[in-house]
Amino acid sequence: MAGLSFTNARAGGVGYSAGGPAVSMVFDFDRLFLRADDIERKQLPFATARALTWTAQAAQKDMRAAMGKVFDRPIAYTLRGVTIEPARKDRLSATVLLSGYSPGRLPVGAYLYPQVFGGKRGQKSFERALSRAGLLPSGWVTVPAAGAKINAAGNITAGQIVQMLSDLKLQFDATANRSKRSVVRNKNYKRQRFFVPAPGSHLKPGVWIRDGKGSIRPMLLFVQEQTYAPRLDYYAIVRESAERNFPELWTKSFGQAMASAKR
Repeated sequence: MAGLSFTNARAGGVGYSAGGPAVSMVFDFDRLFLRADDIERKQLPFATARALTWTAQAAQKDMRAAMGKVFDRPIAYTLRGVTIEPARKDRLSATVLLSGYSPGRLPVGAYLYPQVFGGKRGQKSFERALSRAGLLPSGWVTVPAAGAKINAAGNITAGQIVQMLSDLKLQFDATANRSKRSVVRNKNYKRQRFFVPAPGSHLKPGVWIRDGKGSIRPMLLFVQEQTYAPRLDYYAIVRESAERNFPELWTKSFGQAMASAKR
């Protein structure tokens, strides 16, 4: 629809969380304004703001659907990271962005950055903890191994990560880090011990588990970080959705505004 324009933003954009991508859409109704009567002119800003917001919501839905096709079982936290900034009568611009944040978790815009722009994924929070302790080399990340407990989304369970970090802290700080309550809750937790093989060991670099019977298996393996090619064409998905939906939504919004206008 003539008059609809877009602005792309990425890392460092003011107001956008952790460098995630964002697409802002604006509709210039100047030509319509010149042809409109007084009542129509009064309704144009409100009708346009509402249509832009509806369009952003439609693009949000389309983006989440695209993620379901591109990624393997994206978790709810990832899908919720597709958010919008609605338009207002005094700010005729709506934005669809990747933000999403909860305390202690990496923002969605940050961990999906390489999926949109390409590049390296960066370390997860527990990997940074391993690096700070000198266990995980710089430029390396982890991949799950046979001993990892995987949840429905294909990620290592938070509980096992907490257990691992607790045991590795025991190694370095020589202080008890497992609570008595947590040991009582999980007898396997009491028996298991996590360790990182010393350099030169015949075991592959990673985090290993030793159970109460003395057998060992790897939980995580250390691998060099890979460079990702872009997979999610964020900008194109949002623009295509907006261009497809905005004309009908603007007509609907303007029609409703005029129907309720006082004459």
